[in-house]
Amino acid sequence: MNYAQNGYNSAFSHIYVEERILSHPRTQKILAHFPNAQVISIGHYKDVFCRRGQQYVQQHQAQNLILAKKEDHFIYEGAKPCQDFGNEHFYYCSTMMNCMFDCSYCYLKGMYPSGHMVIFVNLEDYFENVSEIKKTAYPTLGMLYQEQENKMETLFIPYVEEVDQKPAVTKYYVWKRGEAEGMLDSQTALLSFFTQNQKEEYALTLADGVDVRLFAPHNQVVFSQTKEKQIIAEISCSGEILYEKPGWRQKLQSEYGQNLKSGDIKKMLEKELEDYFQQTAQKVEVDCANSYKKLGGQRRDWYLLYQKQPEQYEKDMEIIYRVKVDWVNMGE
Repeated sequence: MNYAQNGYNSAFSHIYVEERILSHPRTQKILAHFPNAQVISIGHYKDVFCRRGQQYVQQHQAQNLILAKKEDHFIYEGAKPCQDFGNEHFYYCSTMMNCMFDCSYCYLKGMYPSGHMVIFVNLEDYFENVSEIKKTAYPTLGMLYQEQENKMETLFIPYVEEVDQKPAVTKYYVWKRGEAEGMLDSQTALLSFFTQNQKEEYALTLADGVDVRLFAPHNQVVFSQTKEKQIIAEISCSGEILYEKPGWRQKLQSEYGQNLKSGDIKKMLEKELEDYFQQTAQKVEVDCANSYKKLGGQRRDWYLLYQKQPEQYEKDMEIIYRVKVDWVNMGE
């Protein structure tokens, strides 16, 4: 309803924004959704949200929005009476205060002095500020991950942005054994998922302009028994050429001879794929094969060593990719 019908302003008719985050990309995206709102610059969200004498019920009828920057207490330890989903170390975070709904059963109503809604736009800081977490603990993020897995895994947490007015995963946050390690591009994260058999297909463009689709993976990670601190990621899957640059095969024939066979082309493609996997994985200091969690079962000596110095694992290890593809529609 508008003002004329119920006597109240429409929701978010006024948006209060802290001066320091006026130019923040997330602030600009939110404001773009409310072109008719009156934007009011403020020094700190508490100047509006924590004023005395506010009327929660009336404010909720004409709720305004406050955009702010979270400064501290990013992560909270879960209270003992609350559900911990079976995890010893349970943490949670709060990215907003109050809600746009008015559920009758909500026990949080009246928790704050204001009926307006606060949204903290600096979400990146939640991942990068983990000082509140005990150093002996491996945090769980809600119900997403189990604590025991967090002790061993490299986790990729999707970062969602709006693309063409639709939500889209554009990057991933990386957590290595309970510690935030910054942002990673989607292509590298998807390669990691494919290497771990968690993604059914993976599309890429090779340097010579050939588009390839890999699918049906049955990959494995092998720890070298002959070379110290070397890991082999064996990529075994099916594959097909989606597109090849005009003149590509003719170029190969001029380089390798007119008797070039399909088998030769397959071997060259697999070598290029190995180079691609290797270069993509080496762009960042991340265990894209997630080999660390397999140490205990395959290399107990390495496991005991890196339990004492886990931060050294990615620095010390050499991961070699070996690719074998069952090519579709390429002949012999």
